[in-house]
Amino acid sequence: MEGKAVAENFLVYRGAAREFIANNPGFDGTVSASSLDLPDGYNNLGWSCRANSGTLYVYGDLEAGGIRYTVNKLDGQINVGRKQGGTLVSPIHGDTGISVPGFVPPESAVAVVRNTS
Repeated sequence: MEGKAVAENFLVYRGAAREFIANNPGFDGTVSASSLDLPDGYNNLGWSCRANSGTLYVYGDLEAGGIRYTVNKLDGQINVGRKQGGTLVSPIHGDTGISVPGFVPPESAVAVVRNTS
């Protein structure tokens, strides 16, 4: 599957995960795909998400071009990138200083969603 299509798939999953954590602010743990309000016929390409102390991490395998596409689609947000050495590294902003927990595999694409509820 083409990088742009995979990135769009990631964005759909991320959006559903953001909605879930906004509606379930005290939730901690792994969020199953069945708990998310995903469109009919949506094909999860291997994304996972887990909430930890009010922050949600959406992650999986996405090539560098797909991460850049995702960041651009989100108007350059700093909270999307790749986990490197325990932190989030953005293709635009570099090392963001945002810590990414050990349950996220190294080199995964990650979107960090802080619940502000």
